[in-house]
Amino acid sequence: MNKQCAKCNKTFQITDQDLAFYKKIDVPMPTHCPDCRQQRRLAWRNERVFYERQCDLCQQHIISMYQANVSFPVYCQACWFSDQWDPKDYAQNYDFTKSFFQQFHGLQKLIPRVALVNNQGENSPYINFADRNKNCYLTTSCNDCEDCYYGFFMLGNKNCVDVSYAYHNEYCYELIDCSKCYQVRFAQNSTNCLDSWFLYDCSNCSNCFGCTNLRQKGYYIFNQAYSAEEYKMIVTKLTADATSLTEARAKFTELKKKAIYKYSKGSHNERVSGGGLEGCYNVKRCFEATELIDSAYCYNAVRTKNSYDVSFADGAELCYEAQSIIGYSSCFTLFCRQCPDSWYSDSCHNSHDLFGCIGLRKQQFCILNKQYSVKEYFAIREKIIQQMTKDQEFGEYFSIAQSFFAYNESLANTFYPLKSEEVKQHGWRWQEPFDNVKRSESDSQQQVCEKCNRSYRFIQQELKFYESLSVPLPKQCFYCRLSARETQRNPWQLFQRQCMCTQIDHKHQGRCAETFETNYAPDNTAIIYCEECYNKEIY
Repeated sequence: MNKQCAKCNKTFQITDQDLAFYKKIDVPMPTHCPDCRQQRRLAWRNERVFYERQCDLCQQHIISMYQANVSFPVYCQACWFSDQWDPKDYAQNYDFTKSFFQQFHGLQKLIPRVALVNNQGENSPYINFADRNKNCYLTTSCNDCEDCYYGFFMLGNKNCVDVSYAYHNEYCYELIDCSKCYQVRFAQNSTNCLDSWFLYDCSNCSNCFGCTNLRQKGYYIFNQAYSAEEYKMIVTKLTADATSLTEARAKFTELKKKAIYKYSKGSHNERVSGGGLEGCYNVKRCFEATELIDSAYCYNAVRTKNSYDVSFADGAELCYEAQSIIGYSSCFTLFCRQCPDSWYSDSCHNSHDLFGCIGLRKQQFCILNKQYSVKEYFAIREKIIQQMTKDQEFGEYFSIAQSFFAYNESLANTFYPLKSEEVKQHGWRWQEPFDNVKRSESDSQQQVCEKCNRSYRFIQQELKFYESLSVPLPKQCFYCRLSARETQRNPWQLFQRQCMCTQIDHKHQGRCAETFETNYAPDNTAIIYCEECYNKEIY
């Protein structure tokens, strides 16, 4: 079945498998295409724009993802999770003369919110959506990291700077989609590499410089083998100063154009479509996911199954249209953890059977934060769903126009970038250029970004890091460096393409006839192979 997206007017498909899922959880078919659904969810997630303000409860100076002029109170982590306030004090009776979203968004504007999602962090005030990190700075979507700065979507890294989609690396700089590397600078799609520079799609390599598609190699420069003595002498010259590194990077960029690219990044998958998948089974149009099963339209998800349209999920099951979630049966929710059978709720923890609730902890059978008996709860909930269905609200996620964040503060602008004029035409908010560092003539560590003119400052720890790895100081701010890394990755979209292999020893005449779905766009000039041809060529 084909439908037209209510927002972008593009046609999208709803399969029998999709219909079976919607029937299972008893929700209507979506009115928006997968991209517009994901964009709508991400507009409610600000990870990277920080503000200084006071906690509205303890009055201490804090770092927050919310500006000082928002309508609701903002509490520090300790205060928000304390017993000094009760979210049920804000409870409201449901008014059937008003729409659900009108009442829900009205309640959102009253209830205190936590300044940052930073759990069990040690000496890491400037991190967000993070668990169990130590001595980290301006890193987001990160868990179990130590001494890391300016990263995104990281797990188990130590002493790393400017890394994205990086797992269990140590002492590395500017990595994208890399894992288990040590003392590697400027690498992408590489794993288990050691003491190297400028790598693309390399595995189990050491002492390599400017190399692509290598496996179990050592002392290679621009894909040519050298002795250990020759390697050391040449690399010393190539890394002598910023100019030499720039020239080496330019040569590496040209070499990458000749590299072989597998149609989809990932491994140990079966019956999948998407990109960046590891250990997944029976998933459709999913990206950056690990151990995902029987799911579709999921992004940045781990250990999740039987779920559709979830973003940043861990251990989710039977979830739909949800963002930043952990747990079972959570639909149309935001920042909810372990809240089974909860609908249209926000920032709730360890609760169940909620509808339209905000900030609750260890509660059950609540609507708009008001407690009901089991019988009352289900009777009122059913009546609300009937009203929402009549008002064409049921099945829709929270509107971008109602988000706490300006569009360019949110992750939506990272993955679905728009110009300010486009944002305003949609009726969404746009934050005028923000500068988080006040400029000072006397501050020797303060810099001005060569791209966006935003001020930024080096911290002492990163200066020592750059010196120890012999890399030059960055000339762009954290935001622009992060954006540059994102542009090197493929979009969260799929395209039909044909394998580009013409190797005569791959048992096909002329060009390989294999076709596939890939997130390498048709105008991408990279040399894309199917999995069989890629394996024959690389291994």
